[in-house]
Amino acid sequence: MPPKAKATSSHVYVVVSDSSVDSVHASVESANERVSEAKEAGSSGVKVELQELVGGSVQVDEKKAAAKPKAKTKSPAEQRAANASKSTKTDDDDLPDNVKALLNSSSDKLAGLIMVVTGVPPVRSLH
Repeated sequence: MPPKAKATSSHVYVVVSDSSVDSVHASVESANERVSEAKEAGSSGVKVELQELVGGSVQVDEKKAAAKPKAKTKSPAEQRAANASKSTKTDDDDLPDNVKALLNSSSDKLAGLIMVVTGVPPVRSLH
């Protein structure tokens, strides 16, 4: 869902650095944030100019709060180790006993025959 919009305006805040346009903002708060970022990066002569729009308007969207970081995140190596220790299910586990017996048989009774399998295979989750 898009952020809720505030009232529209007919001007923008242009952040100018050394007589060139650095960025354009719809709110003074956003422009001031960019100015402080540029000054921290070592740029001097950064200022905000108010410019009127001709034939248009700007809509200011409210910022959403940043997502909270997870309390404890495993490193990729730890995650792989945890996944490796989990028991894995083989493909033959969900087969009926008679099919397992046919697959495990060392007989050659079915050699050269065409097998037709009908029905819907069991659904297995990937997790």
